[in-house]
Amino acid sequence: MSNTLFVAFLFLTSWAIMDAQCIDPDAHNTSLNAQWISCQERANPLNGLPSGHWIMYQFEQISSIEGLKIWNVNHPAQLDNGSAEIRIDVSRDGGMWETIDTVSLERGSGTTDYLGEDIEGFEGMEAQYVLLTMISNHGGDCTGLSEVRFTLGEVSTSNEEVLVGSLRTWPNPADQVIRIQLNELVGELDSYQISDMLGRVVHRQEVLRRGVTQILSISTSDLNNGHYVIQLRGSKGIFAQPIIVVHPN
Repeated sequence: MSNTLFVAFLFLTSWAIMDAQCIDPDAHNTSLNAQWISCQERANPLNGLPSGHWIMYQFEQISSIEGLKIWNVNHPAQLDNGSAEIRIDVSRDGGMWETIDTVSLERGSGTTDYLGEDIEGFEGMEAQYVLLTMISNHGGDCTGLSEVRFTLGEVSTSNEEVLVGSLRTWPNPADQVIRIQLNELVGELDSYQISDMLGRVVHRQEVLRRGVTQILSISTSDLNNGHYVIQLRGSKGIFAQPIIVVHPN
C-alpha cells in the first residue's frame, strides 16, 4: 500500500496536502503563490557542502520511498529561477546521510499544462529525512521549485532500525566529556558519529572493537553549547543517543 505526499513550500521541513490543480492532476498552475523562491543562501545541513539553497523534509516515520516527482518554478516571470540541478540525500535518522543522485530539471513551461518530472533512483529506499540541495538554476538571481510529491510505501521493518535513547549516558548535559555504557543490545561497537540538530555531522570516528560491557568516553570539549545526537553502530544494531552540551561561563 502506498501513500502520496503533496508538498507545498512553506520553508524547510514544512509541508501541506494540496488539492489537484487544473484538469490533469499532474498539471501545475502558474500562480506566484504556488512557487517556493529562495534568494538568500543558508548553511547546508550536510557538513562539507557550501551554503546555498536547500529544503529538508521529515516524514512522520521511516518509510519506503517509492517515487518522487518535482515541478520546477512555473510562474512565467520566474522561470529563470527554476532549479537546474538538484542533489538528493536521504537519511534514516537525520545523522547518517546517503547521496542518491544529482538530477537535472528542465525549465518550467510557464503554462497550466506543465506536468513536472518523475525522479528515478530511489527503488524503495527507506528513509525518514530527504534533503534537496539546489546546485544550480536556469540563470536567475534566486532559486526555487513549485511542488514536490513523494510516494511512500509501508513503514520500514528493516533490521537496521535505529533505537533512540536506550543507552545509559552521563553526565548529560555534558561539559568536557560524555560517557555511554555499551551493552549486549549494541554488541561490539564499530563506529560512532555526532550530529547537530540540523543533521550536520560534526564528528565521526571509527573505533577498535569494544566489548559489550565497556564504557565509551567521548570528548565534547570542542562542541558548542547545544543539542546533539550521538549515533553508535554496533554489531547488533544502530543506536541514536540524544545529548546536551553545556560549557560553564
